[in-house]
Amino acid sequence: MAMTEYPWEISEKTKIPSIGEQYAARPELEARLNRALRVKLTTVTAPAGFGKTTLVSEWIRRSRVDAAWVSLNADDGDRLWLYAAHAIDGVIPGFAETMRPFLGGGGGAASPKRFISHLIPELPPRSKPFLLVLDTRISSKAPRLRTVCAFSCGTCRNRCASS
Repeated sequence: MAMTEYPWEISEKTKIPSIGEQYAARPELEARLNRALRVKLTTVTAPAGFGKTTLVSEWIRRSRVDAAWVSLNADDGDRLWLYAAHAIDGVIPGFAETMRPFLGGGGGAASPKRFISHLIPELPPRSKPFLLVLDTRISSKAPRLRTVCAFSCGTCRNRCASS
């Protein structure tokens, strides 16, 4: 399955959600997100419906930080890295093609270890940092996605800390 076989699905999974005019500013939380730009890995966690997606997507718009966004559902575990490569491609053109050899076959069913081991070294130097946002709806009904995300966060934290 080629990376371009599902362009609509990829574009839907990798666009920052639009919130609209009715956003209620949360300055204290936005300030915490601003401080989080100084660290390598930040997680935003809260129960469903508490506004995590709204907060982060609106903060990205207001702060004008470069961000690659991936919206994930329970059945997206095997395609996480396909979506991530394409999301990063929106910030760093050509990145998805660079990562193609590390995605494996089957539309992105790559080993997290293989993809992450190449992710950071393949990122070109940038004067301005960017965020990779994985907006997940992880539940006990999504053990594969939970495992992939947990492994990825731990590995990225270790690799970023040592690079």
